[in-house]
Amino acid sequence: MGKIQTTGYLIKNISIFQLIGMECQANLLHNQRIVSLYGKVVIMKIIKIILVIALFLIALALGAQNQETVTFNYLIAQNELPLSLLLGIVFVVAFAIAWLIFGSLYLKSKLTVLRLRKQLNKAQASSAKPSEQLPEIKG
Repeated sequence: MGKIQTTGYLIKNISIFQLIGMECQANLLHNQRIVSLYGKVVIMKIIKIILVIALFLIALALGAQNQETVTFNYLIAQNELPLSLLLGIVFVVAFAIAWLIFGSLYLKSKLTVLRLRKQLNKAQASSAKPSEQLPEIKG
């Protein structure tokens, strides 16, 4: 039996078995937090999969109900397509256009961050020399 100093409190007469028990309880709580976090991630993935399947089934049901043939007039010609096919084509084209627009904005922001980090690294390297002024960061 010994004395253990812990964060400003003096704990007297703790056996090694009690100390090991406290450490095991702390590890168990830590592991439960990890399992809980992992469980939340798994549950979120399952919810996402269920939502995707539900949306697919709704789209399939709507497509089955909308088999009417419609005339689609575009600039140079016209075509008769099933309504569900036309809706699917418009959705895919709109998704591709949105992906290109937001992908280019994301790429532009990543390149701006990369350029600013380079300027920051140069400024930090030159800050050791007090005679030089820091470069102007343009954004």
